[in-house]
Amino acid sequence: MKNSQIYPIARNNDLVMLEAEDEILVYDLKANNAFCLNQTAAMVWQTCNGKNSIEDIIKHINSKLKTQINEEFVHFALTELRDKNLVEKNSILTGNQFSSLSRREAVRKLSFGTMAALPLISMIAVPTAGQAMSCVEVTDPCTIGGTPCCPGAGNCVAGVGQCCNFSAGFCADNTQCCGTSFCCKPALAPLGQCIPLGNVCP
Repeated sequence: MKNSQIYPIARNNDLVMLEAEDEILVYDLKANNAFCLNQTAAMVWQTCNGKNSIEDIIKHINSKLKTQINEEFVHFALTELRDKNLVEKNSILTGNQFSSLSRREAVRKLSFGTMAALPLISMIAVPTAGQAMSCVEVTDPCTIGGTPCCPGAGNCVAGVGQCCNFSAGFCADNTQCCGTSFCCKPALAPLGQCIPLGNVCP
């Protein structure tokens, strides 16, 4: 299959998405995994509608970012998305030059000009029952330097004496957001984002 005949399709079943500034938080309900897509990875993913070719995706991103990316950039992004099971695997070219490379090796293959906008996908830890046994749950009393707060429970806040997130952190409910902020969380998603009070939850 030629690159001009590839029309990638983003996976949309069993996923919950939350847009936050230039990033997208994606929670996989089926695999119980959460990912954070940076701006360029999100842009590639959002253009994978089964109608846009590789060339179309390149033109779209070049237009939005006012920069020049190449075919290698898109294939790198698609490989990252495929590895996280965020695209339909039969809709992309599995034999591209990045398929058999480690992430570090793939980055090295990209040109210096492309690296400035490198598409990155980070995994976010989702707390488990086992983890909760050796850490402090959200809103439970804590001490600075003592038992750490559980993943997703934020940090031990001085003067408050409880685990909670700061205004820019990810959250499970309002109790995890410190100060004048609340938890903006889509239905069915275990994680949302703390945003200042008075803002509208998108």
